Amino acid sequence: MLKIFVCSPFSTYRIRNKVYDVDHNIECAISYCRFVYECGAMPIAPHAYFTRFMHDSNPKERDDGCEFGIELLKICDELWTFDSYESYGMAKEVKAARTLCVPCINVTKRYEQWLREGFVQEVIRD
Repeated sequence: MLKIFVCSPFSTYRIRNKVYDVDHNIECAISYCRFVYECGAMPIAPHAYFTRFMHDSNPKERDDGCEFGIELLKICDELWTFDSYESYGMAKEVKAARTLCVPCINVTKRYEQWLREGFVQEVIRD
């Protein structure tokens, strides 16, 4: 079974006067995990898990969470990005994935199709 690292924004950000807060971003991460699952793979989304018991506002805990995420990335087959916006944390994850030779794939269009049509077409390869 493929293990997919879910790479999406966590912290609050703004695009054209629209604010995307942490709660919104976590909801999106959970939806992305569902998408990965429906594609037949195992989602790995550290920002949807570690933030339940670690505090992003505490620099040590944020650093530890990022380090833990990179450790999980090492066991993943691919990293999927889901957003046109790339946060600082996402950029670090993508850079780490490239260093580890983990393929990075933007699946935003496929995810949006899944939201519209309710099914996945040929996302996972055997």
